[in-house]
Amino acid sequence: CGAVLFYEFEQDNPAMEGAFKDLPSSMYYTIIFLGGEWAKIDFTPGGKIVCVIYCVVGIGLYGIPIGAVFEAFSDVLAEDEEKADE
Repeated sequence: CGAVLFYEFEQDNPAMEGAFKDLPSSMYYTIIFLGGEWAKIDFTPGGKIVCVIYCVVGIGLYGIPIGAVFEAFSDVLAEDEEKADE
């Protein structure tokens, strides 16, 4: 979905140097963007809106699971500390 949006908004943008010229290229950059690396940044106004959405999705995609993992580590450490105090 995001690759199609980037393709639609950025395919004719000369500042992108052909980065979004076809769907496979758009998919490549979409994956890069979800990882937090923004190699190309001269977006059109529509592309900027898609970027903001991707930032929010990226935070949810990576931030929430990582928070859950660290919460589990915290619980394990607290249990170990309670056992050591006994």
